[in-house]
Amino acid sequence: MEDSQATLGNWRLAPFNREAFSKVREIMPTASINWKKGSGVQDNLSKNRNLTVKLKENEDTELDEFLHQTTVDAFQVSHRGKNVYKWHSRYCSSSTPHIIFSVSKSLTALLIGCIIEEGLITEETLVSQVLPEAEGSAFEDASIRNLLDMSVSSNFIEDYEATSGIFLDYRQSTGWNPQDVDDTSHLKSFLLSLKKNTHRHGEKFEYHSTNTDMLGIIIEICTGKKYAHYFYEKLMKPLVAKNDAYVTLDKMGTSRAAGGICISANDIMSICEMVRNYGKNDQGVQVFPENWIKDILNSVSDKKFNIDGHYDIFPEGLYRSKWYRPYKSKNILFGLGIHGQWIWIDFDNELSIVCLSSEPKPIIANNIKQMSVVFNQITKQLI
Repeated sequence: MEDSQATLGNWRLAPFNREAFSKVREIMPTASINWKKGSGVQDNLSKNRNLTVKLKENEDTELDEFLHQTTVDAFQVSHRGKNVYKWHSRYCSSSTPHIIFSVSKSLTALLIGCIIEEGLITEETLVSQVLPEAEGSAFEDASIRNLLDMSVSSNFIEDYEATSGIFLDYRQSTGWNPQDVDDTSHLKSFLLSLKKNTHRHGEKFEYHSTNTDMLGIIIEICTGKKYAHYFYEKLMKPLVAKNDAYVTLDKMGTSRAAGGICISANDIMSICEMVRNYGKNDQGVQVFPENWIKDILNSVSDKKFNIDGHYDIFPEGLYRSKWYRPYKSKNILFGLGIHGQWIWIDFDNELSIVCLSSEPKPIIANNIKQMSVVFNQITKQLI
């Protein structure tokens, strides 16, 4: 029926999002990161490990059954370099590009590690040194490290359910919402319109997606390459990505580095495994800077994070370079996106988990708590 069609006006709303999150290319402009003709049709058949979850006392549920009851679209577990569990819903396959929202930030930060390794910038480089147009904006004297750690001082407010104001203006500038024909704003112009707040850069953690979009622009300026091409060159090509991948664009062709990557569960698992192996691919070849991953995992950080105001979810959690470290005593990193997108990497237990979903609301605190419990329960069964 026509009224059930996902459009630019409703694609992030339930029930339209269940199909839309795997068909973003049909809704808005995109740029190919990896083009594989005919990808996303078939999954390789493999035998899953028998895994269970316990969400109520003395009540085990098969993981398959649990996932069927949720809005999860694709779920994968890799242990010691081998796929031990793979599941998907009827809305996509493990090889279908699915939007990962803010998990895009974690991957964008990996690209920043590459351009730092190449000597194109340093962590202390100021935005205005790369982009002179940033003078007078909130970003003028913000450093690359400020952008990476969400410690830029600005008047931006991250409010996913806003119906007016600065966040709605931001959404429209990215091309994610319908825009008036007479509205000439775009992502870069919006970013440069932001003003500095009263506190200094670096003083506190403030989750602003705009910081990562600015990093996307910096990547293009420093490398002279489009964001999608650099992503392919540094991540997809060396990992021999098997499926289609793309990123959303605004009206000027600027990539949405903060949330627009659409990638398959299969290929994002390859990236997770590369991170877990400190930059080595599945053949043991070093394809990514080892020091950058070690810096994210081991560097002392004073940036304590909260997820949408919920300090209780990971009370001792720290944040560095767009990655969350949930526990001080465990070598675990995760990336998180709205509507239930996860990548979870456990270095000590040699485990990676990918979870792509289409939850009806951007942030559901109970679901975040529940999935972190599920990840930990899976880990205990495998080690």
